[in-house]
Amino acid sequence: MRDEPGLGAVNQSRAVINETKEQIYVTIAIRKMIKAALFISCWLISAVHAAPQLFEPSTVFDLEAIANPQISPDGTKVLYERRGFDIMTDRATKALWLYDFKAEVHEPVLAGGASFGSVAWSSQSDYVA
Repeated sequence: MRDEPGLGAVNQSRAVINETKEQIYVTIAIRKMIKAALFISCWLISAVHAAPQLFEPSTVFDLEAIANPQISPDGTKVLYERRGFDIMTDRATKALWLYDFKAEVHEPVLAGGASFGSVAWSSQSDYVA
């Protein structure tokens, strides 16, 4: 078989074009990776600077939680446990509180180390058992 005139030059040109395409693709991929690395670096730096204060072991004594809410049958009040931790005794604490929807007031019912179990409203909402 005889090569057609100029076929070698065409093949050589195609090889150069393919090599140039590969270089362009590699350059684009590298630029994308650099952009992604810069974006992630900026995000990490901003996240570090915007981070809130760290939770320290002593912070647990500043936390309180509400547990076992009991809505009165007439729907005007909520009885709930307020739980926390006492830093002086290093023990969990709980107190019984009452929230009045009409007055929008929280009032302690049993506090200061008083002991109580499960609580429930009377059917007329006039006392707690």
